[in-house]
Amino acid sequence: YIYLSNYDFIIIDGISASIPLLKILNIPVIFYCHFPDKLLCTDRSSSLKKIYRFFVDIFEELTTGCADIILVNSKFTTNAFISSFRLLGSIYTPNVLNPTIDVKMLDIPIDEPEYLNIEYTEGYNYIFTSINRFERKKNILLAIDSLKQLQKELIVKPLLSSTNQSTQAKSINEDIEDFVMVDSDHDVSNALITNRSLKILLVIAGGYDSQLNENIEYLQELLLHAKNLNIPYSCDVPLQLDSQLEDEVDDKHADGCYIHIQFRLSISNNEKNKLIAKSSALLYTPDKEHFGIVPIEAMYLQCPVIAVNSGGPVETIVHNTTGYLCDQTAESFANAMYDVISNESKRIDMGKEGRLHVQSKFTNDMLINQLEQLLTDITNKQNLSQYSLLFTILTLVLLLQCLGVILWLCLFILNMLWSIVLLGSLGSLLFVFIRVVYK
Repeated sequence: YIYLSNYDFIIIDGISASIPLLKILNIPVIFYCHFPDKLLCTDRSSSLKKIYRFFVDIFEELTTGCADIILVNSKFTTNAFISSFRLLGSIYTPNVLNPTIDVKMLDIPIDEPEYLNIEYTEGYNYIFTSINRFERKKNILLAIDSLKQLQKELIVKPLLSSTNQSTQAKSINEDIEDFVMVDSDHDVSNALITNRSLKILLVIAGGYDSQLNENIEYLQELLLHAKNLNIPYSCDVPLQLDSQLEDEVDDKHADGCYIHIQFRLSISNNEKNKLIAKSSALLYTPDKEHFGIVPIEAMYLQCPVIAVNSGGPVETIVHNTTGYLCDQTAESFANAMYDVISNESKRIDMGKEGRLHVQSKFTNDMLINQLEQLLTDITNKQNLSQYSLLFTILTLVLLLQCLGVILWLCLFILNMLWSIVLLGSLGSLLFVFIRVVYK
């Protein structure tokens, strides 16, 4: 207590269980809620876990309500907070404090091609990048499907009309000599392109832990999906592949331009920044993401973002200005990808707008200013939760009840054990008595 009392306030980021203890010590608390834990625990198949989570969920809501000020990372999380914490959400609306980025870590010479040189990206006309952890909720399959859909669209929709090409467009598409326009109702498999030298790369990179089963299984699913779509791929580390993946992909008869997927597992920040800066666009595929820091980094690096129109990206991306907000379909993503590669000047303008957008809203300076105001409110006892004391009392009552139940269970178990020992002793004495009497 002596140590903690030296501070004017305590900021808790993560689990709310410790807040009641701090409130008992009369220490002001700010709680930053990234997302309600009860919504993250989706596996409640067993009856025992349902009972366990019932009490944990109540405890989470009560302890969260003990904070003097509650912050969330986005308006999307605000809605999730209100809908999941029915009691607390009906009487208190948390403040939104968006996460920010350290722009100094991203200040790289993006205008110097030599600095951005990455060996596995050489020789490609366009590069799309997806950066996520290798988890199913990140919906990376959508990026692979979108790449395949883009390949199909480039057959029926040439990047440029054979007439009226601008000088700039010619320089962008210097490898594309001739396209044949095909009617949209025509069978894609019968479409003809006399020159197929256009090459498009999709880089799927992110955090990968070889000790986590989900990471291992999902990577296998992604590789198998790419193979089933007849998309050639490569990976930066040797893998123990499933038997279904051992055969090489035959892309010799693939329709349209050449596409390839490069898997990069657990890349460094330096490589990630270079990759984003060199990409035509970032594909951000998670649905209902709580906030999403990667799109912020991409926009600062002047890379347009193509994201699902839900969750945090709705609040961070300005549609058709810093990126695209799309339906969660390969067709919608492919249309945005086509728009990026078919209009270089628009892509460059989007990149510049993205950096200005981040500089105005998502830098550490903006975070510091917002946080300072909140701390001033605490110091002046303004805008504090009126229900902090109430929820602290309710939490303590719940804890005492739980302790009472635990104590009762312990006494019940001890009583049962004592009864068993006593009955066993009486049985032994009775057995000895019978033997002595009838000997």
